[in-house]
Amino acid sequence: MRHGLSALFDRLPPHAPEAEAALLGSMILEPERIPEAAAIVSSSADFYSAKNGAMFAVLLSAYETHGTTFDLIAVAQAFRDAGTLEEIGGPEYLIRLAEGVPSAVNCSHYASIVAHKSKLRQVIEAAGEALYRCYNGGEADFQSIIEQSAHEMASACYLNGLAEKSGVRAVCSADIVAEEVRWLWPGRIPLGKLTLIAGDPGLGKSFCTIDLAARVSSGAGWPDNPDARQQPGGCILFSAEDDPADTIIPRLIAAGADRSRVFVAQSVIEKNGERSVNLERDMNTIRKAIGQVPDCRMVVIDPISAYTGKADTHNNAETRGLLAPLAKLAADLGVAVVLVTHLNKSGGGKALYRAIGSIAFAAAARCAYAVCKDSENPARRLFLPTKNNLGPDHSGLAYTLGMGPDSTTIPVVLWEREAVTDSADEAMGGAEKPQDAETKVERSEAEEWLSSLLAAGPVPSNTVKRRAAADGLSWRAVQRAKEAIGVRPSKAGFAKDGEWSWSLAAKQPGEGEPYLGDQDFVPEDG
Repeated sequence: MRHGLSALFDRLPPHAPEAEAALLGSMILEPERIPEAAAIVSSSADFYSAKNGAMFAVLLSAYETHGTTFDLIAVAQAFRDAGTLEEIGGPEYLIRLAEGVPSAVNCSHYASIVAHKSKLRQVIEAAGEALYRCYNGGEADFQSIIEQSAHEMASACYLNGLAEKSGVRAVCSADIVAEEVRWLWPGRIPLGKLTLIAGDPGLGKSFCTIDLAARVSSGAGWPDNPDARQQPGGCILFSAEDDPADTIIPRLIAAGADRSRVFVAQSVIEKNGERSVNLERDMNTIRKAIGQVPDCRMVVIDPISAYTGKADTHNNAETRGLLAPLAKLAADLGVAVVLVTHLNKSGGGKALYRAIGSIAFAAAARCAYAVCKDSENPARRLFLPTKNNLGPDHSGLAYTLGMGPDSTTIPVVLWEREAVTDSADEAMGGAEKPQDAETKVERSEAEEWLSSLLAAGPVPSNTVKRRAAADGLSWRAVQRAKEAIGVRPSKAGFAKDGEWSWSLAAKQPGEGEPYLGDQDFVPEDG
């Protein structure tokens, strides 16, 4: 039990019961307001009333399950399922809450009041802990009392944005030197920023980060422009789920990495031994480790949840407090920091908000990508943008896992050269597909059309695209047909002078196309 100032003085901590009730009423009245409330109020712990906090948690859970379709009856059932309906006052209390707010338009304002009171209580609690230690420290080491108290106060102030706020520091825009965004992967992964990759386990996310590390270290071109080589650079991998010796190193070799430029972070060395890396405690240590990698250009943290220590990654304030120093590190060192995470189980909704944990992960990342299965080809993975604050909107990419030209036992990522036009929301079921999406009939027609076009031999892919448009076929339908009938792309010539063509020749293992001989292959990790 904490010993805050409320235990020393006969005075209630800051709280706003009217705002708490109005916030809950707004969420019941208009469920579509729930995401904006959740972006401000970090968790149920932000409520002074434990009953209100429990109601907030149930409403969030109901939203994740039903989206915006639930009503008062569904809300009451959610509380009944949680065994708390009678504790909160029954359905009548829910009705009173909803009727207590004339409109939900001020939902964000109510949430801000609740969050502000919670911040003040956290600082008061931290100060109370410091007082309690001083009164009851006994023979405890004075320095340890001071350090622990200072740490708690600094954490409370930092997480809540209360530190060093005696005034607003404003800089004239004319005094700020404009800079261009620098890119690791042009238009997709920026240098000096955080990038998020989210997807379910088993889709090859870690294979993708290995592929990225191989390209950075070797100077190979990016998947959407493989002929344009880059200046090689260094990488450091924080991988909590894969063994370096039997998983990471074999994959790096298969992907063609220059292993002299790729480093694997394993632990933090202390006087009493070694321990796991912790973003809460080890930011300076991580900064030093990156500094020891020659010309480091990319840092991979996979998965981010394994390095968050005791921080509650479902709490927006704590997550922001964890990621802000990491974002500053990326900016200071000019490295691209790629965070890998899993998806939550809610299903539906915008793909950007499907990353597990707090939405602060998506908010802190400047670019974000979702990895999901192609619904019509389970072996095919889609790598789709969900957010890009720094560059033009990009189409997605697709890949499979198979045997490359230099690997016979370890799968590698085989990227498709052509762009994917599906949005992440469409691919992950968070949005209805456009009305002009191809039907089964259109797909069948596209397969027949493409078979006829290629029957006489290879045809340049640009010609295929022009002919499809002229004949009224959507390019997406043609791409689906390409997969369905076994079209094999090939390139004549080298570098930029080469031309891609399509043909009906059978695919052969080890020629840059997906090796489908082992249909039961499942990646060991995401």
